[in-house]
Amino acid sequence: MSASYTELKENPRLFPTPTVDEPNYPFNNKEVKQVKKFEIKDKSDHHSAFISEKLSKPGSKWYEIHNTMSPTKNLKRHNALIITAGEFYRFAFGGPKYRTKKLNKKEERVPILSKGIDGFEDLFDYSNQKGGIFNIEDKRSLQFTEKHCLDDMGRILLPKYLNREDDLTSQNLGVDKDKKFVAIDPGRTFAPLTNNLEEDRDNITKYTAYRPSLEKYSHGKWDRLKIFFYLNDVKPDDMGTHPDVYDYDSLPALKYFLPRNWTFIKDLPKYTKFLMNHPKFLNEKHFAALKELVTKNIKLEMIRIHTLREDRKSLQEQTNATLNNFLVELKKSDSFLNYLNKYRLDAVNIIFYEIREFITENSHYQHRGNQAADQSQWNKIAEVVVEEFDNVLKNLNGKELSEKEKRELKLFADGIRDNHEEKLDFVKSFYKEQQAHIRAQKVKKLFIKPNKEAPKQSTSKLFSDPTRKAKTTSAQKTHVVILGLGRAIVVM
Repeated sequence: MSASYTELKENPRLFPTPTVDEPNYPFNNKEVKQVKKFEIKDKSDHHSAFISEKLSKPGSKWYEIHNTMSPTKNLKRHNALIITAGEFYRFAFGGPKYRTKKLNKKEERVPILSKGIDGFEDLFDYSNQKGGIFNIEDKRSLQFTEKHCLDDMGRILLPKYLNREDDLTSQNLGVDKDKKFVAIDPGRTFAPLTNNLEEDRDNITKYTAYRPSLEKYSHGKWDRLKIFFYLNDVKPDDMGTHPDVYDYDSLPALKYFLPRNWTFIKDLPKYTKFLMNHPKFLNEKHFAALKELVTKNIKLEMIRIHTLREDRKSLQEQTNATLNNFLVELKKSDSFLNYLNKYRLDAVNIIFYEIREFITENSHYQHRGNQAADQSQWNKIAEVVVEEFDNVLKNLNGKELSEKEKRELKLFADGIRDNHEEKLDFVKSFYKEQQAHIRAQKVKKLFIKPNKEAPKQSTSKLFSDPTRKAKTTSAQKTHVVILGLGRAIVVM
């Protein structure tokens, strides 16, 4: 492969976001005072949550995800990795927001809180309904149909696989109000890095030992021996960096990566077989794979922003190595290569739309109120994506982009920034062709809101502005949901 893709080098600064080491890092929010506290449970009694809310701001839903399992000395590191994983997933498929918020002045622990998903219902509850996935799985006479391949399943499962998610249970997956597939609780992403921070686990090498006797996957033996990864002749320190083409082509079935919890291979073998051959799932998976590859520098930049210094280099190296090895494996996937040959520039154009959508919906990554800086940032991002796509093509089939194709991609990127109607119509048509109907319905013009002009402050205390202070106080009010026993739930 060309050195330009594989080498981990100094990345261009793509976002103006302050890093986690800086005092103005925006993902560490201020204290939230508790006004009302009560406990709820979900339908299947898998999760319980303690809710703390401000009565003056109803409807804002936050919940605390697991972070109580980390030793106190590792809590900040683990929190930073969870926020990094959350931002990875928000960028990849639109997952929920994650922040740290202090619940009161007396408590030293600063938990991770996540923005709720409207209408969330976990996969176990949703799928046990009549005609649901789990309901059909248990009955020989029933068959899966088109409606059982939910929108975004491939978009979510591929990044979860690549980023080494160790806790993909049916309670951490589900549907939103549109019945689109969603995922919560990224607390055990980036294994084995995150697993080594947890006090409730044995030494990681106990899970990574290779056992030839388990060449054929067995639910019973796997559960009893607690194998974490299953890779031949790979050292434990390298376990997170070796995707395999068998796993990619068989997703969501897995053979060479066995996390502690992966609900599809453990609970849904028939449904897994249905998904792995479904055209919509395959299209989503291939698109997600291409997006992961051509936005590598964006993910490395997110690690620089959100991960503490103790883990920053190791996570960048792990992410870089994972994508490099993934690219090698994709050379062996005829299914992916056929998708790439068919959609080529079209798919990258849609990636431009999704990058712009991510930036416009997340003010921390913007140059708000500075049009020239926004234009410069967007040009830099477009240039990086085109360069990475060119390197991906060289490594996969030796065919690089022509100068004409590079110009076409950059023109499309400019058209997305300027909200050209024909570009947005193209995005809608692409999503519809890929059967991503919910995404097609939500295509819209994308704007960065200008900064509101701050009122001038008087140098004299006699002329301070009391209305400005009151407005700031009101903006800090929010809802907080606290999960018991380190589990996650969205409050309805």
